[in-house]
Amino acid sequence: KEFFKRIETWLKKLLSQTMKNKEYQPSIDIKSETTTIIASLEGVLLLARLHQDETSLTQVKKTTIARLTVASFF
Repeated sequence: KEFFKRIETWLKKLLSQTMKNKEYQPSIDIKSETTTIIASLEGVLLLARLHQDETSLTQVKKTTIARLTVASFF
């Protein structure tokens, strides 16, 4: 439980900083985005392990990165 709290805190700080630097869409709720990112990554890790295939992990990673870039919002 402590591990996930630390990851959540780190990710919130990271998203806050990127918003200040105008590298991230400011209208997004940081708490919701943090929860979505963590849930997506945890879910895809389970699927990748279950299917012994990292393809889905790569897809979610690319999608998450694309959602967090300025270019994806314009």
